[in-house]
Amino acid sequence: MEKDIVDYCLEYAGTKKIDYAEARAVDIEIEDMVLKNGVLDAYIVTVDSGFCVRILKNGCLGFASSNRWTKPEAKNIVNMAYKLAKNAKRKDKIKFAEEKTVRTKWGVKQKKNFNDVSSEDKINRLLEVDKAIVSQKANVAARMLTCQTRLIKKYFINSEGSAITSFLPKINVAAGGITIVEDGKTEQLPFKEYGYSGGWEAFEKWKLEEDLAREVQVLQRLIREGKATKPGRMDLVCGPEVTGIACHESCGHPMEADRILGREMSQAGRSFIYPGGSFWIGSRLGSDPVTIIDDPTVENSNGYYLYDDEGIKARPRYLYKNGTVNEFLQNRETAAKLDTRSNGA
Repeated sequence: MEKDIVDYCLEYAGTKKIDYAEARAVDIEIEDMVLKNGVLDAYIVTVDSGFCVRILKNGCLGFASSNRWTKPEAKNIVNMAYKLAKNAKRKDKIKFAEEKTVRTKWGVKQKKNFNDVSSEDKINRLLEVDKAIVSQKANVAARMLTCQTRLIKKYFINSEGSAITSFLPKINVAAGGITIVEDGKTEQLPFKEYGYSGGWEAFEKWKLEEDLAREVQVLQRLIREGKATKPGRMDLVCGPEVTGIACHESCGHPMEADRILGREMSQAGRSFIYPGGSFWIGSRLGSDPVTIIDDPTVENSNGYYLYDDEGIKARPRYLYKNGTVNEFLQNRETAAKLDTRSNGA
């Protein structure tokens, strides 16, 4: 990552008649490995690196990006973003909510650095997990394991004086398609993912051999003891996988302020919350115990970050509080439209 190129973008953008400008660089080192039925199917190392510019002029936004780290290219990218903003025609002008200037550095430490563990050791560790899956007294017909590590570096600056540098190491392991066959019947664990912001120490924290061996036993038990449920109305206790996906899809996405204001309506559908609709801030949707929090500041969580990509400090967002709609997921643009502040989303 060449910070001087990003600095030059903002400096050059400042020579034009604009309302606001920002420049951002992202550098991601990625290591991917895939095991299919105990055989290494893929091993990939890549680096994604680039920078982008956003310019606000006369209530219109222009955006451009590149992965060519030269000053002439940086100048071209600024000119492109400026041209797009200048030529755009909008009836509803874009504004950004006023926010504090931030100059800081933040990062997540690795107790066991990814780069201190050889690729061979990482693959062997994944093979050990695979052995634990097939060592159970069950006919495991198929399984797949993936592991991805990422070292994410970002640099953000804007015309308001903010400058934020960050470093975020992440690791994700997924077990998919674990299929058990017995007496002509099959059960499958479609997908189970483990995510962590930190270093290779996550592998030991998860205790994957124990956890996935237990999943195999559960699948086998379903075949042997599972019974069809009679249709009808009944109480339901949900595990974290079901609760998590329901919260994400049915409670999280509908609270995105840009979707509430109509964005993505033709692609993903409208939120059940919208201006002039039956539900808004303060509307009751559930019983008192129902509180749903979107919190990127949980230490070592998969979605961890301290500042978003507009330079706004992250915090827990209480989307629903004691059964009522409490707040939306806001960026600076939607916050200005709804006369509030961004909450780092």
